[in-house]
Amino acid sequence: MAILSTVSAIGVSAPKGLWEWLLLNVMDFVENYGWRIILFTVILKVLLLPLDFYQRAKMRKNQKISERIKPELEKLQKQYANDPRTLQTKQMEVNRREGYSYFSACIPMIITLVVFITLFNGMRSISKYMEFKQYLGMYEIYSTQVEDLTHLDKITGDKLDGWDAYDSSELDAIITGEYNGLKAITNPTAEQQALLVYLKDMNDNSVSFKQFIENRDKASSDRATLLASKENFESTHDMTALTPDQQAEYNDIVTNLTSLTASLDYYTVGIEKLMEIAGKSSQDAVVDYYRENRANFLWIKSLWVPEVAHKDALPSYKTFKSNVGGYGSSKNSGKIAQNILNDAMNQNTYDNVTAGIRKDKDLYKNNGLYIFVALTVILGFLSQFISSRQQKKASAGMDQMMGSMKMMMIMMPIMFGFFALQYTAAFTIYMVISSLMSIVVSLMTSGIFAVTDKVKESTQAEVIVKYGRKDPREIAAQLNSKNKKD
Repeated sequence: MAILSTVSAIGVSAPKGLWEWLLLNVMDFVENYGWRIILFTVILKVLLLPLDFYQRAKMRKNQKISERIKPELEKLQKQYANDPRTLQTKQMEVNRREGYSYFSACIPMIITLVVFITLFNGMRSISKYMEFKQYLGMYEIYSTQVEDLTHLDKITGDKLDGWDAYDSSELDAIITGEYNGLKAITNPTAEQQALLVYLKDMNDNSVSFKQFIENRDKASSDRATLLASKENFESTHDMTALTPDQQAEYNDIVTNLTSLTASLDYYTVGIEKLMEIAGKSSQDAVVDYYRENRANFLWIKSLWVPEVAHKDALPSYKTFKSNVGGYGSSKNSGKIAQNILNDAMNQNTYDNVTAGIRKDKDLYKNNGLYIFVALTVILGFLSQFISSRQQKKASAGMDQMMGSMKMMMIMMPIMFGFFALQYTAAFTIYMVISSLMSIVVSLMTSGIFAVTDKVKESTQAEVIVKYGRKDPREIAAQLNSKNKKD
């Protein structure tokens, strides 16, 4: 594993876009991403409220026009019952004459659809970025922890400035704790027994990890010296005609060389085992980091994974690599050095970094309970149902439009449910809050329109009582509007 400077100092390129900028930067005062998305959705819906109100006002106006021209449309239906094309033409002429608007109510809907699609893409970009950034943070913790505990450059045999000042006390404490833990095991496994041999020797002889490395280096150096002496002896003597003293000298060299080879093997295997202890400590540090930095919300363990029980908050290597997409390549990952990126995106590295988390199933298994998924479908259907009820009168006499509305009432909730099952819990939360607010706005506007209608009817009733007919100003306004259309 490569030695890191500091990954976080190098940075990861954040996605660029309006929604990404708003959620990652403007809204960063809300630490939890679940609440951040909820607040963002509420603000967005409030900003779009004038468009929503405009749409509903236009729909209300169309409804009033439809109620007024209903007798005329029914008359046309009887008159042209056998001529659908002429009937449609006549109906459109009546609607146009009375100011019925076909498209003004659709414009806000188109804008809302554009917002939905672009926000969906924006949240996918955020999800890739956040999932990669979270893993890179875990990778940094794991790598720097191993580096600090073991001084990897020295262990692999390379010369490293500052070795004399290196203090292995942190790792020594971990090794002592591991030794005490293994001693307490009644029936240790063969692997644990082998590790106990090394830990006992180190403990009994008060050998620190740093001394263990230096002993390995001395054994390696002494073995190299003896190997050179053996080769020199063999090249300067006739090995078939050695004197007893020469044979004894040669045997001593071979014996010591064999002993040093065994000693070097002992240290080499021991270092591997001690590295495993260091790796375990690093994995524990990763678990702590993951607990503190994961994007969980309520019962959801990760907002960057669908809120479903059949998917885990911590994906497999294959799924992770697919999820982060271009962030796994140097082209899109920012200023991360290629060797660090290659090491981070290696499957063995990923498995080692996440191994500690995978030991705790409660931490990563079963990302959700399908609750938000179900709410997406239920609220989506309820929202469509309320809208269709409100538009029913406004679309009187237009059977084709009513058929389309019924189809939308069925298809839209199904589409929302598909999105919730396949894409991130973050976007699912957005859909739930958006649908909930749409329902509230629909009910509020319906109430407001009902009140204004009652007030208007009451006013007209007073005028009729006073003058015996409608307000002349209102009649004049209607005639003027009709003349302009004609």
